[in-house]
Amino acid sequence: MPSAPRFGLPRFLPIVLFLIPVAALAQTASSPKKKMTDAKSTATQTAPAADKKPAAQTAPIEPGAQTVNGRVIIIHPEKKAVVIRGASTDFQVYIGPQSKVIRDGQIADLMKIKVNDLVNSCHFNAKHVVSNIDLTSAERSLSRPAPSKP
Repeated sequence: MPSAPRFGLPRFLPIVLFLIPVAALAQTASSPKKKMTDAKSTATQTAPAADKKPAAQTAPIEPGAQTVNGRVIIIHPEKKAVVIRGASTDFQVYIGPQSKVIRDGQIADLMKIKVNDLVNSCHFNAKHVVSNIDLTSAERSLSRPAPSKP
């Protein structure tokens, strides 16, 4: 009895039909696309208009930088770190040699920072290294007089 060939057209037809669109998609995705530019857009990009001043360039914002305020809750002198309780989270920041620490308007160091000091602003980078921190001592922040009623 003659048997049908094992690798005939009926067996391969679904596979071939499946692979044709996949190959076409791969070919279009890998082909480079050329940018369309016209003379008017390149002229405005290369030279500013004569009647307008060029905009002043500013330094790019430091990526990952944050500024927080809150209270000092923990000090780690061995790590040179301070934990600040912000409005919603706690931040552990590191005081480095380039860090500018100001406490009650005077330059201070890590040893002068106390627990419960008010952090007016603490600016640190993505690695949590402080660039500047402005503190008010707990004694001064708690002894502020209440505003008088009119």
